[in-house]
Amino acid sequence: MLFDSHLKSYDLVKAAGESPALPPPAGVVSNFADPSNASIAVQILNPILLSLVTLALILRSYSKFFVVKTVDFDDIYIVLGYGSYIVYIYEVYYVTNTIGFFVHTWDVTVSEVSDAQHHLQYAATFYVISLAFTKIAILLQWIRIFAPAGTRGVFYWCCKILLWIIFLFYLSTNVAGNLICVPFERIWDKTVPGVCYVGRTLNLSVGVFNLVTDLLLLILPQKLIWSLNVSTRRKIGIALTFATGLIAIGAAAFRLGVTFAYVSDPDWLFHVSALSVGCITEMSAILLVYFMPGIPKAFGETGIFRKLNTSLKSLVVRTSHSPTGIDSASESKKGFGGSIHSQDIESGREPPENSEGSQHAATLDDLSSLHERT
Repeated sequence: MLFDSHLKSYDLVKAAGESPALPPPAGVVSNFADPSNASIAVQILNPILLSLVTLALILRSYSKFFVVKTVDFDDIYIVLGYGSYIVYIYEVYYVTNTIGFFVHTWDVTVSEVSDAQHHLQYAATFYVISLAFTKIAILLQWIRIFAPAGTRGVFYWCCKILLWIIFLFYLSTNVAGNLICVPFERIWDKTVPGVCYVGRTLNLSVGVFNLVTDLLLLILPQKLIWSLNVSTRRKIGIALTFATGLIAIGAAAFRLGVTFAYVSDPDWLFHVSALSVGCITEMSAILLVYFMPGIPKAFGETGIFRKLNTSLKSLVVRTSHSPTGIDSASESKKGFGGSIHSQDIESGREPPENSEGSQHAATLDDLSSLHERT
């Protein structure tokens, strides 16, 4: 977040545009021509995270619009969350390719840091917007999955209360963050007459809130998942589907730790780089938390990947008959002892486990129902 001016110790109004944005430490000479940086790390990380999130979005969208064929309110919120995520990445990309990332403030000129602050302020705004829309979408999705229409249990009300807390907190902090300087332009241009307020408390409160809500999003569905009438193996599989939130929690904790250095060290430009890495990782993980439950449907019996797999199997069957008239594909389906039937493979069903019997069938039905609603 860039909701505060850390340059008050250096008079930017009197400084020339090509002067260092912060006086260098004793014995250090500013290097404007080729400052040390670690921009390559962000230039590698951002495309990887963006590709993963976009692929998950495509798979989930296919499942939703071509398999389940329904549109819900959370689908609208997640589009807004993803769009804000793209804006954030663009703003970070701009800063990375102008002044660089992990650059010390005294190695950047006043005019350069002003331009960077301008873009980072917009990045901070869309970071909050993305988290707000995505977390609201997750809660709405979980209400549909675990508290269908007509039920108003503890889980339903916990989700509703948390949803409104998230909405009100992020709305208020975004407004406050953009009013940290009056007029607005003074946030990045200290030559504009006006006043700025200290934003340390605001930055730290956002970091703490993110970490707490990420923890709650991970914990909330666990009791319902482990109470499902399914095999333990399936419960673990479903729990892992939601466990992408662990990455979000780690990123939020990292971001909170970096925030302490960001709000206390005058060399804020260096620390805001690490802060941005934590923000991007957290946003990516939170988006994946929403997308993951719906992705398996794309690989289900009616998904495009199942259809492609079936077509390939049919081609193999037509071209690989054995001399005895029995195709080799059918023989291979039997495996050791021939316990897996061809209809199980073609329908996507797994063979029943010896000890579970009808409970295994219930497991598959429950999972199909779960993914059908996502």
